[in-house]
Amino acid sequence: MDFADGEAKHETLCLKFKSSDIAKRFVKQFNEAKQATIKA
Repeated sequence: MDFADGEAKHETLCLKFKSSDIAKRFVKQFNEAKQATIKA
């Protein structure tokens, strides 16, 4: 969610990685951070 303009709106993030291994590491770390945020 982007709240920069005062109203919440959904945004899409698009990334391109050099290799599938790097992409897999990113997804793993992103999901771990998301779970840590939910628990906080």
